[in-house]
Amino acid sequence: MAKISKINLRQLFAKGLKPAQEAFYNLFDSYWHKDELIDISSVKSLQTELSNKLDVGAQDTLVEAFNNAIDEITIVAQSSYKGVAEANTIPPTTGVYWYRVADNNATTFVNFKDSNNNSIITTSTDFKDSAGNYYDVTIEVKDNISLLQKKIRPGANSTAEQVTFTPVIKFTKKKDYSIVNQSGNIDFTLDASGTVKDAIKKVLVISDGSGDINFSTDFDVQGDEIDKTKNQVIYFIKENIIEYKTVALIQNVIKSGQTTPVDLDPDAEAYINRINAASGVITTPVMYSINSFFLSAKSNGYFAKLKGIWLAIGSNTPSRLVNGITGAPSATLESGTITNDGIVGVLNSNMNPSDIFTLDSFSYGIHNTTAIYSNSASMGCGVSSTSGILLICTATNPSGQFLFSGPNKDIYANAANADSLGTYVVTRTGASLAKLFKNQSLLFTHTVAQGSGTLPNIPFAIGGYNNAGSFADDGRTSKWAFLALGLTDAESVSIVTDLNNLMTAIGR
Repeated sequence: MAKISKINLRQLFAKGLKPAQEAFYNLFDSYWHKDELIDISSVKSLQTELSNKLDVGAQDTLVEAFNNAIDEITIVAQSSYKGVAEANTIPPTTGVYWYRVADNNATTFVNFKDSNNNSIITTSTDFKDSAGNYYDVTIEVKDNISLLQKKIRPGANSTAEQVTFTPVIKFTKKKDYSIVNQSGNIDFTLDASGTVKDAIKKVLVISDGSGDINFSTDFDVQGDEIDKTKNQVIYFIKENIIEYKTVALIQNVIKSGQTTPVDLDPDAEAYINRINAASGVITTPVMYSINSFFLSAKSNGYFAKLKGIWLAIGSNTPSRLVNGITGAPSATLESGTITNDGIVGVLNSNMNPSDIFTLDSFSYGIHNTTAIYSNSASMGCGVSSTSGILLICTATNPSGQFLFSGPNKDIYANAANADSLGTYVVTRTGASLAKLFKNQSLLFTHTVAQGSGTLPNIPFAIGGYNNAGSFADDGRTSKWAFLALGLTDAESVSIVTDLNNLMTAIGR
């Protein structure tokens, strides 16, 4: 019995023939019976096809990796950006969030705990490695478990750099902000050999009144038409390696004539960057005014003593709540609003006197623009009769009174005070020496020892009072406020001068 071809089988069973027994056996042997197993080699190309397929283990691994990637994408999509993380920022205990870490903020984030309950710590190498690469640093939080993340920036340098005018500006280095004094035509192009294709985020062109500003075809130019009677701010929107065209957005600004390009003070630039990170918008003149204030603060010797300063600058509430001191937390609006006019409510500074002051060295100041009597404190916090700092204008006297105390709330000083309008600075520079300045004039000196007074361990309130965790608004509007270590008489006057100059410059 044997397997024979189909042609031969047909001949055995041709019309008119009587097939023999052996013919039927040959037919059966030429086909597979259902009781017989078919060998893999007998199926054409099956072995080859199976060899090209994933085994079950590899398939499961890939499926798992894919699902994990989907989970990661879902987490990012569902996560909420909470702003810039500061050393004392307290993240929510549930949910998925992420924070940005300000450049070069090497510190310990005491309230951000990893899976081992250790605080997240950043060092200088997190922002720039030994090869000169810069990194964007973030903290991701999921159900109160924090994770430090770093992402390398494109380009070799991410710091602000002053640009000297040349007829053609080529983008070969990453710059946050640049200024060009125009002298003739300016042509913007892209350097094909550069590793960073669109390297400048913002350029201010100081117009010469006659020169043109031209863009190569690499750019998609949008916004205002070039106005030679005004200066031009040009924003280069796309920050990654370009695929098609970089957007150049032009904005005309009031022409102030040729100016010398300036390098921003590092602390002023850091403050401006935090405002930008909070999606706040500030104009170039405001930026320069901020820079001038920081320079004056350092020149007058009190900047190093500042622990917190609130200037209410920016185009939205989060940016106006930003603390002007690098590494210090932003404030929280407990009630009311914060507008271009200043603080119209009460702020939680998120800073405890026990953490930032000493018993014999602290100061605080505010500029009230509302002339009213009120028994509500304009600044301060307290947890007991012997642990409290406050500043209050009362209506207990026909001419009004001004009262301040701290760190022992029971030991206070008061003086006649016509109203609450103007600038106030309280400064303690010794265990038995505290002074009150109103509108830069010494109003009262308090020389009583504080006894068993202690510094409150709850957040200091601005524009109101924090009484053991309960915030009350004083009903006034304030242009600015600050917290600092004890200021000298000269510093108490200088800081008000500098802040008032800043307010005038920004139109407040």
